[in-house]
Amino acid sequence: EIPANDIAKGLGNERVVNMVMLGFFVRKTGLVSRDGVERALEDVFSPKGKAIVTLNKKAFMEGHNYD
Repeated sequence: EIPANDIAKGLGNERVVNMVMLGFFVRKTGLVSRDGVERALEDVFSPKGKAIVTLNKKAFMEGHNYD
């Protein structure tokens, strides 16, 4: 289990809860690489601006590093 909603709130944006969960899922399953997801986040979110990319990467890493 992971307190994804609490982590997202702590990052200041509850909308990134899915990125928190994705990070946790990637670490637990190893189905895709962390680097691959980070590159995909750049590709998907870069048109929305650097701040959005940074927030989503941070949320992903929070989930990935959760113990």
